[in-house]
Amino acid sequence: MSNSASRAAIALSKLNGQSAAENARSFESMGDSVSAWAAKANKAYNFLTADQVRYIRSLEQQGRVAEAIRFTNEQLADSLTSRGKPAIG
Repeated sequence: MSNSASRAAIALSKLNGQSAAENARSFESMGDSVSAWAAKANKAYNFLTADQVRYIRSLEQQGRVAEAIRFTNEQLADSLTSRGKPAIG
């Protein structure tokens, strides 16, 4: 599992109470279609903008699947991690 996937699985476990290993299994289907996985996960966690979804789809269409997976995982991890931090101000 890549570092970005690990970060995403850990951040997700803090949100949904499942273990990081359980959450990591949900990432397995990313290899089938990153953009489909991202769209489905985005409905649940609202972590991508429309431009980011298009970017993921573009990477996938160019055959840059690993980059699309990494980008998606980074966006999910960053979004969920920032939600866990208390707001200041």
